Amino acid sequence: MLTTSLDVSPQSFRELFRNVPGPVAVVTGMEDGVPHATTVSSFSSLSLAPTYAQVILDVSSRLLGVVERTGRLGINLLAAQQKEIGTTCASKNADKLRDIAWRESAGLPEIADSAGWLACEVAQVIAVGDHKIIVAHPLQIRSSDSEPLIYHRAEFRLIGAPA
Repeated sequence: MLTTSLDVSPQSFRELFRNVPGPVAVVTGMEDGVPHATTVSSFSSLSLAPTYAQVILDVSSRLLGVVERTGRLGINLLAAQQKEIGTTCASKNADKLRDIAWRESAGLPEIADSAGWLACEVAQVIAVGDHKIIVAHPLQIRSSDSEPLIYHRAEFRLIGAPA
């Protein structure tokens, strides 16, 4: 059903964007030696020269406060076999990384066996509605040949066969 701009509701907006597949990343932070994490599907490259990535966090996210106070964040691109990690870090639990294998890299939690890793410093925070865009400048990058986990139609999924 085609709607006009007068008919755009949060429900119709959500319905459209659940058809847009996105990567699944766990954003991490470290404050006073305590690791923090949350799952996001709003993560992308932003600029190649200079290099910037972006993640979008809900204003109610506990991790957002950590990132704003410390000026640093880790972005762990989850691999196809890490669905459980994505689910765990999407929860409201306080100690999300307790049962997840991770190591400290560049002072931030890096999840073991992820498909990719960026340790970043915050370049800019932009408030937009009920979220904040974190513009992140990578200080350290690791990638692998692992298939990434994606989020599509409100479910974690694997990448299918080429078209």
